[in-house]
Amino acid sequence: MSAFELIENLPFTTESAIGSVARIGLVVLASDYTVENEFRQIFNQPGVDVFHARISNAPNITPQTLAAMGPSITETASRLLPGDTLDVLAYGCTSASMVLGPKKVNGLLNDAKPEAKATNPVTAAFAAFEALGAQRIAVLTPYRSDVNQIVRDGIEAGGYEVVVFGSFNEELDPVVARY
Repeated sequence: MSAFELIENLPFTTESAIGSVARIGLVVLASDYTVENEFRQIFNQPGVDVFHARISNAPNITPQTLAAMGPSITETASRLLPGDTLDVLAYGCTSASMVLGPKKVNGLLNDAKPEAKATNPVTAAFAAFEALGAQRIAVLTPYRSDVNQIVRDGIEAGGYEVVVFGSFNEELDPVVARY
């Protein structure tokens, strides 16, 4: 047997190559077919990186199944770059954001990553309405009527008037994801 020399703790430096401009985390529904691809198209600048974690969800979209995701949001978000930080953390479900409430969703995201700016589709829509000076809103959803009522009520509670509301009245998320 030959002798060997063990060398530990070699000096090194690291470089911020991944996410050097921005690190974006996204909680994606397990049944979602599209959002990761859409985010790659939107955030294609060098140094802007998007990281995904999938949250368990029922394939049928009802107020109850949407609310059931609430307790899993923080745990799912915490799987994004454990021990590291994100600049932005988003939840990718409009209807669940309305059912749970956009402020609650953002709080659940920040429970996992307090340093990140939290957002969801409702927060983003309201910011867009404000930036555009929109007060009267037309809405088109894929959802069934009880989910649509929650969406409409949430928009109106945000201070906007819903002047027309259309729906495909679809309950199955795998079908919705294909629209």
